[in-house]
This record gives sequence, structure tokens and C-alpha cells, in this order.
Amino acid sequence: MSLFQTLSIGATGLGANGTGLQVVGDNIANMGTTGFKSGRASFADIVPELAGGLGGLTAMGRGAMLAGIGVDRNQGAVESTGMPLDVAVLGEGMFQVARGDEMFYTRDGHFQLDKEGFIVTSGGLHVRGYQATDGVVTASMADLQVSKAPLAPVATTNITLDAMLAADVDTTTLPLTPLASLTLDGVATTLADAGAASDFATSTTVYDSLGRPHDVTLLFEASGPSDWSWRAVVDAGDTDVAGGLAGGAFEIASGTATFDTLGNLTAATQTATPTAWTWSGSDPFAFNLDMGGPTGTVGSIRMAGSNSYTAAIAQDGRSPGTLTGLQVESDGTITGEYTNGQRQAVGQVALATFAAPEGLARLGGNLWGVSQASGEPALGAAESGGRGSAIGASLEGSNVDLEEQFVALIEMQRAYSANTGVIRTADESLQALIQLV
Repeated sequence: MSLFQTLSIGATGLGANGTGLQVVGDNIANMGTTGFKSGRASFADIVPELAGGLGGLTAMGRGAMLAGIGVDRNQGAVESTGMPLDVAVLGEGMFQVARGDEMFYTRDGHFQLDKEGFIVTSGGLHVRGYQATDGVVTASMADLQVSKAPLAPVATTNITLDAMLAADVDTTTLPLTPLASLTLDGVATTLADAGAASDFATSTTVYDSLGRPHDVTLLFEASGPSDWSWRAVVDAGDTDVAGGLAGGAFEIASGTATFDTLGNLTAATQTATPTAWTWSGSDPFAFNLDMGGPTGTVGSIRMAGSNSYTAAIAQDGRSPGTLTGLQVESDGTITGEYTNGQRQAVGQVALATFAAPEGLARLGGNLWGVSQASGEPALGAAESGGRGSAIGASLEGSNVDLEEQFVALIEMQRAYSANTGVIRTADESLQALIQLV
């Protein structure tokens, strides 16, 4: 091997280790980059030169070259940010983001809303996912857009009651004014008098077709050892009933409830008032009282003990609601929170996985692109098909390990210096040779 070849070998060592230093420097520079994956420089020997000798052909090394720059795709640390649309991926998967028809992939989940309601990256690219319609996530893949339209009101159609009715109510001695004897037409009896005449009363707020709240009071009266009657009343002053007075008890439904010797509800009836009425400007109101047993599957009313009480009462109506906040669930579902207390899905972030993620092309700006080596993306929801979980209000940090990088930095610096020594030695040898001439 000539001294000129030795110079060339030293130069290849300088080039390879110089590139290695560049990779380490890039890693250290991106320690604070969201979702950054550190690189690894790998080297290989250059195809050797075959030389003849007494023992036959001999392979003569010609130096080192860069074999490739791999990517360490291990998980970075997840840190809470408090920003509702920030999303970190814990496990496999990358976000798909778009600029028009161009698709890119990233682990940087720093998202926000633009003026049109689209969820975008800090660079303005649209985040892709599954749209939601009326709170139901669909299979339609699109640029995610959050509608800021208010939730429409929903009229109450069901009241669910969980209650206990006292088993020892004295039905042999009638009260001075039994509930059954009262006329609940909104004029003759007040709500206070109706409540005082009942053995048990409970109330809930319901909503008309315009989303306005109204109180409905349920009045129960024992009519036998195992029989009860009930009447539902509202404030007549809120209705269009002719002559209805403010505070007047107007009956809108009535029924009965029968229990067995164990206190289980065995029979129940419900009848609507024969008088046509509405709350002003709204559709006619009608509801079903779900008390469990033979009348429903959600509520539960029983007879036992010595005291009557309400365990729970609920209804399915709602007032209009304005979007006040967003939250990202572990499966990537983005849930909207509204002023009326409702929560519903407004979309779902999709995650992409690849057969060979190492083959993705690094494009800068925390973006990666599809290449022939990576294969096409497989899109799906988080926590499905081996994809990781989404962590809302958090970001994944860089996975650069500073200690490892400093060790690599020292090793490559030493190797670089050693190669300069090879070049210097070869140069001095050449100078000595020239001086002999």
C-alpha cells in the first residue's frame, strides 16, 4: 500500500467521523424539539482492494465510509402542558397532517384551532382524523374541524325516578285535605297546598322544545297497604292554560303504582291530562315516568321502611349549549364541553403506523414523509391495531439522551483526532522520502 493510499484512508476516516460528529451535534441541538427522534451514524469499511502476495490474493482495506443514519424511535418523555389540544402519543403511531393534498407525519402534537375551526399544527398544517356528527364519530377521514355552533335544545321526554316510598303510611285515617280530593286545574289549588296534601313529593327541572327550564313536581299519595297514586303538576302561570295563576298547581299527568309484599313494583299506570296545554311558544309537552319494574329499565321505585325519600331523579332534556372547552381522550376522541353541562365527541385524531418506520424520509419541521422503504401508512384510532394511546394536554419530548451523546461525541472526536494523526504521519513519511531524492 502506498503512502498516498494511507493519506486517502485517513481522509475517509476524517469524513466518516466528521459526519458522526454532525449527527451527534444535531441530536444535542434538538434536545428541546417536541417529538424529536435522535439519529445514529453507522459506518462500514470501503470495498477492499485485492493485492497479490506470496500467499495469494490479499484484501487491502481502503478506509471507512458512512453506511447510514438510523433513527432511534424509542419513546420520549411525556410532559403535561395544560393546553387542551396538545396531544402526546404513548406507544406506536404518528399523526397525519396535511397541506392541501400533501400528507406528512409527525410526533409533534402541539395543536391549536385556526379561525375556521380547523385543528392545525404550529406550522399551520391541518390535522387529519375522523369527523363526528351529532356527537357520533364517523368513519369519514378528513381534516379535523371543530364546529362552534351551539348545541340545539332537546325537549324532555323521560323522567327517571329512583325513590323509596314509606311502607307504614297510615291509610286508614285520611288527611284533612287528601290529595285525591284536590282540583289541580291551575286555579283552585296552589303548588304549596298540593305538596302539603301529598304523602311524598319530589321535583325536577325539565326543558321544553325551546330549551327553557320548568319545574315538574311529582306528588305521591298512599291509597292502600300496597297501592299508591301519583300526580305530576307544574306552575300554571308558566303555561297557556286559560285562567292559570302563578303558583297554581296544574296537573299534566297522573298514574298509579302497586307493590308486592317485598316492596317490588308490580304494576304502574300513567295518564296524560285531558286538557290541551303548552308552555308559551313551545311544542306540546309530554313525558314518560320511568319508575323501573314493569314501567321501565332505568328508574327504580320501591316501598319499604318508614320514610319516603328520593335517591335520584333525572331527565333527558337539555337547554342550548355553547362550546366552552375541548378534551382529548386516550383513544384520540376530542370531546367538546358545553355550557349546558353536555359533553360530546367533535372528532377523533387518527394515528398512522408503518411496516418500516425507519424508512420514513426526514423532511424537517418535525415532519416525515412516505418513501418506498417505509411503505404506505395504516390509519386508525389510538389504542387499536397496536397503536399507542393519546395523552391530552401533554407533549412528547425529544428522546435524546445527553449522556449517551457526550460519550459518542468523545469517541468520535478521538477517532477524528487519530485519523488526523494517520494523515500527519503519512505526510511526514512522504516528506522524508522526498528529501532522499
